[in-house]
Amino acid sequence: MDKKMQNNSKPSSGQDAEAESKDVPNMEEKMQNISKPSSGQDAEAKSKDIGNFHNSLQELRDLRSQLHYAADYCESTFLNTKEKKVVMENTKEYICRAVVTVVDHLGCVSANINGIVSEANAFSEAEIRIDCLKQVVTTLLH
Repeated sequence: MDKKMQNNSKPSSGQDAEAESKDVPNMEEKMQNISKPSSGQDAEAKSKDIGNFHNSLQELRDLRSQLHYAADYCESTFLNTKEKKVVMENTKEYICRAVVTVVDHLGCVSANINGIVSEANAFSEAEIRIDCLKQVVTTLLH
């Protein structure tokens, strides 16, 4: 397989699993900190989550262009070679790895969206609790 094609996909590794396991405590910390009053750090965290989401989307866009390039490359190579079977096998192998990479990136985008939605829901729940407390205080004062 051509080295240009090999560089276009990122095989998953044990490092990905380690990174995911390191993210778990961060999610727990975020969930514990949701009930605390908002601060500059919360705004920074939200900004970081949105930035991560945009980065994940950009990586998906980059994968799309890489896949288009690979498809064009495979097509031209297939048309200009006598070893069509070898080109077909290399193309199949590349496509399998590329699909795994795309699915992995979709998981990242999904996780980022879930994080943003969870924070928004927690904020709404906090507003509801505050409104309930206001009603209780108002009722007790009258």
